[in-house]
Order: sequence, then structure tokens, then C-alpha cells
Amino acid sequence: MMPSSFHAMIGPTEFEFDTVLTEALEGISALHKVAIRGGDVQLSQQITDALEYLALQSVDTKSLFARPDENPSTAFIRAYMAGPIQDGAIRGLDDVTMGGARAQTNIAKALLKKHQYLTVRTTIDDIEKLSYFGIAQRKAHVTGTPVRGIAEVLQLAVAEPIPERHTIHAALEALQRICVAELQFKSPAFDQSLRFALGAFLDVTQPTALSNLEALAIQGLSAAMQEGNVAKADGYREAIRELNDALWGRLVAIGTAAARTASSALFDVNTNISEIAKHCFWLLAFLGRTKPEAVDEASAHEAWLHERFEADVLHELEWMVGATYWRIFDALEPPININAIWDFFPTLSHIGIQALDAKFPSVAESAISELKSISLKAAEKPVQTLHSAARIATFIARIGILAQKLGEQKILDLSVAALKEFQLQYFAKQKEIQPEAKDYDATLVNELNDLKNDLRKNHWFIDDEDASFFGRVTPEDIDTFVARLAPW
Repeated sequence: MMPSSFHAMIGPTEFEFDTVLTEALEGISALHKVAIRGGDVQLSQQITDALEYLALQSVDTKSLFARPDENPSTAFIRAYMAGPIQDGAIRGLDDVTMGGARAQTNIAKALLKKHQYLTVRTTIDDIEKLSYFGIAQRKAHVTGTPVRGIAEVLQLAVAEPIPERHTIHAALEALQRICVAELQFKSPAFDQSLRFALGAFLDVTQPTALSNLEALAIQGLSAAMQEGNVAKADGYREAIRELNDALWGRLVAIGTAAARTASSALFDVNTNISEIAKHCFWLLAFLGRTKPEAVDEASAHEAWLHERFEADVLHELEWMVGATYWRIFDALEPPININAIWDFFPTLSHIGIQALDAKFPSVAESAISELKSISLKAAEKPVQTLHSAARIATFIARIGILAQKLGEQKILDLSVAALKEFQLQYFAKQKEIQPEAKDYDATLVNELNDLKNDLRKNHWFIDDEDASFFGRVTPEDIDTFVARLAPW
């Protein structure tokens, strides 16, 4: 019999912790503290392993009066484990910290499989605390172990799926806080420490990276729907919905923290957005192909749920594309190095082109809006040179030229209007800089003409972003679009 969170809320009661377990844990904890104070890492690891084994065995026990989503016995054992591990982290005992993070990760995953969400969330909180010791001590390998642990818990919640009680939200929030804290420190050029610290969550080559978790959930949903497993499909829908909920805000928080220190994490944020957008376009196409027919009340309800989920996915995608990049751009500290954010613009252009192909013009509108906002900001406050603003604006033209070719008149008109507005501000800025000049360069037109030169040189095979544009247009398409921008 163990007191639960109910008793913690009520206050003192007649219920007490199990006497035998308490005495055993007190003895083990005292020995652990002595080992930590003496710097005996091997003994500390043996004690941690023993407590981990005990906690894992307790996961299957049930306590009287406990909530169904918590395990007081496991939480009690973990409390005796967490304190000495944090003491070891304070003393800079890296093996103790990392071993403790791995042990608590295994406990959290075992609890999650039993749907004991409340205890999982407190375990995530304790794992998160260990990461801050690594950040404060500037030890990337120490920071990286808790990050990987929380990412693995998140991976399990998405894969099973186990979207209940906001477990996915809790893990995402913890990882977001860790990323923001780590990115407050400026890393030297070509330093790999950031990859070791945050790579488990941000590096798309890692299976637990954010974009790969999105793909994992989508693959699970696709398989469940094809199998006709309604219950599991519903679980994956909720997991995707919780994973995507306000995801743009998390990416903005991480991206703005990276922008303030011109961190290489800007590349990781951009790459994750690019990959998530690809996965979402695939999911939206799949949902469009598998929409159930409403032949009776039950199927009509299922069709309504299907449409609602599709609308939620599209809504979050629009926000992720249209509300992230300009906020990150605003956070950049002058002088701005355009190379640090240059990947943003081909990514936005590529997303806009994918949106046109997938017949979701609202996402293309978001991409154009984002590019327009940044190009106007770059014209008002030049980034390195005023010419950079025109180079950014050409990515709006890429979307517009493809819209022209595909017959998407609304997107074509939107891109032309955005470029005309940009050109007016660009000329005004040139006059401000050189008020006595007799004429001014039509830099945007020159950049668009350069696109034709690139097309003739067959440079389109360099990467996916360029191939999606250069592999589908002709010089005549570019000329036709440029004519729409006249008069200059």
C-alpha cells in the first residue's frame, strides 16, 4: 500500500509508505550518497542499476487508491534514485549523470507502455533537469544523453501510439526548453558539440529527430488504415495532432534562440521544416485518396472525423510555413550573415512548388507571404548588401512561374503583386542611398534573367530545390512572367 497523488492533495492521512521498502531504500540511498561524495563512479553505477531494476519490477505492481495513470511505487523508488544522481551531476561526475539519465529513460518507457502517464511526466521532468547540468558545464555529451532519452520516450509515444494525457506535449516542451537553453551559448565555427548535445532531436539523420517522428506517425497511420484497424488509426491521428499542435511555435522558439547566436541549429530547424512539409503533403494526398463514403450515420461520422483531421493537418502546415521564418529572421543580430539563413529561401520556394503540385494553394500563399516579408525587411535594412534582398525576392518568382505554368491564377497574381511591391520599396531604398543618381538598377529583373542563364547551363540537377524549378520551366516561361511585372 502506497500513498498516491490523491493523498498528496488531501494532506496527512493514516496511509504510510511501505516500511520494508522505505528502510531498504534509505539504506541504499545513504550508500549512494557516500559513493557520490567519494567520487566512486563504479559503485554509483551499480546502485543506479539496482534501483533501475527495482523500479522496472515495480511498474507491474498496483497500489490501493492510486490513479490508473500513475504508479506510486515506481515514483517512490525513483525519488531515491534522482537525488544522488543530481548530486553527482553537480559534482561533475559525467558517468553518473549519463548513467542516471539512461536508467530513468528506461523506467519512463516501461511506464509509458503501461499507460502510467502521470509518473512518466514526472520522470521526464527529472531527466530534463540533468541536461541543464551539461549545459552549465558546457559538456555536450552530458547534455546529449538526457536529450536522447526524452527523444526516445517521445518516439515510443508516437510509435505505439500513446497520445493520451499530453505525454507528447510534455516531451516536446522539455526538449524545446533544453534546446533554447543550449542555444544561448555561441559555438565556434565548425564545432560539432551542438550535434552531440541536440542532435538526437534536431539532426534529421537521427531516428529520433523531429521530422522522423512525424514520418513514423504517418507511416503508422497509413498502415493502420490499410489494415482496417480503426482503433489504432484513431490513436495515430491523435498522436499526429498532438505532435503538430502549435509545432510552429516550438520551431520559432528554437530558431530565434539559434538566430541570436548565429548557430548552425538554424540549418537543422530549416531542414526539419522542409522534411515535415514533405511528410504532410504525402499525408494530405493519402487522406484525399482514402476518404470514406458517408452511406449511413456511422460512416458519415467517420467521414466527418476524416475531414476534420485533414483540415487540422493543413492548418498546422500553413502556420509552420507562414509563421516561422520571418520571426527567426527578426531575431538575427546585426551584422547578419546571409549565408547562415540562405537555405531558408530555396526551402520556402520548394515548399510553395510542392503545394502547387499537391493542389494546396493556401500553403503556397503562406510561402509567398513569408518570402515577401523577409525580402521587404532585407530591402529596408540591407543584409550585407541591398542586392541580397533582390536575390531573396527571386524565390517568390520561382513559385509564380510554376503557378503560371500550372494555371494557378490566384497564386500567379499573388506572386506578381508581391514582387511589384518589393520593387517599389527597392527603388525607394536605392533613391535613399543615392539621391543624386540619374538612374537605378532593376536588380530583380537582372536576377530573373540570371535564372535563364542558370537554366541554359543545366544547373538544375544540383539539389531537390533547384531541380523542382529548373527541371520544369523554359526560358520562355521566365520571359512571360517577367513581362507581367512591367512597367518598372
